[in-house]
Amino acid sequence: MHFRYLPIDDEVVRNVRATLHDAHGNDLHVQISDDDGNPCRSCLRITPVGTRLILFAHKPFTTTGPYAETGPVFVHADACETYREQSEFPADFRPRTLVLRAYNHAGHIHDTILAPGETAEETLERFFTDPDVATVHVRNPAWGCFDFAVVRAEGAAAA
Repeated sequence: MHFRYLPIDDEVVRNVRATLHDAHGNDLHVQISDDDGNPCRSCLRITPVGTRLILFAHKPFTTTGPYAETGPVFVHADACETYREQSEFPADFRPRTLVLRAYNHAGHIHDTILAPGETAEETLERFFTDPDVATVHVRNPAWGCFDFAVVRAEGAAAA
């Protein structure tokens, strides 16, 4: 089975950078990272200490309801190359422990697991063999922040 690994939409990121406001009415500012480990949700790279970042509230759902949570995410304050290798698991997330949350078509949590990035594709294979699974969110296990979404590649049907 093939997947697409999706960063936050370019339009959302461009708007945050241009206006320093997010879709939830928060006034934002550029901050300098003080550690190595903040992922940019646009390029899907882990940023080094000293990187200019913007922290904003993001709701990565197209549905409404109790599972459609909003949470904090970082992006580079300056333009970066949006993650384009959408058929490849983002390399910077391989060494990390991740939460994988499978959601059904109504946006309800269908399954979830804590998994090492090295074996994430095995879990994704298992989740997506179920036709009720529409998307999987990859999240930070400690903070719960959204990292990126995973969907079936076009033409890839559930087994």
